[in-house]
Amino acid sequence: MGRRGPTPKPTAQKRAEGQRLRADRDRPDQPKYGAIERDPPEFLDDVSRAEWFRVIDLLARSGVVTEIDAMALGAYCEAWSAYRAALDVHREICETDRGTLFRGQLSEKKTGDLVTHPAARNLRDARKAALEAASHFGLTPSTRSRLSVANSGPAPADPAAAPANPFAANANRR
Repeated sequence: MGRRGPTPKPTAQKRAEGQRLRADRDRPDQPKYGAIERDPPEFLDDVSRAEWFRVIDLLARSGVVTEIDAMALGAYCEAWSAYRAALDVHREICETDRGTLFRGQLSEKKTGDLVTHPAARNLRDARKAALEAASHFGLTPSTRSRLSVANSGPAPADPAAAPANPFAANANRR
């Protein structure tokens, strides 16, 4: 049986959120990765690539993504592309199909029963996937509010060179 409970957060993310770390829970042995490349993965389509270029500099500058996160960021960009495609299909159906009701949310079966229109279901699922993937990078207001970045300048080239105690500056405050 696997581990129970939520997936543990990396120490760097806990620090970015402003959490105080107990000495027994601080894990200095976690892997550290370099900066992410600006070039998107080859498998992204045009809409996904546009989203990649829109967010990559912002995320890299804030230190949210590193080179190991390229696949996850690519998955977010693919989810965004799927959402945009589903939105276009849904809008087209709403404009042309007279069998839809309530702005394309419902359609009528031959028996007269109302069911969720397949395009509306696809749109809902694609929106959910895009928002879930975006939340991993702090791209929504609620997830961004949980992050606190120490400085808005460029991320340090060597994360291991950061001071061992991020709260040392506050030790003399009272």
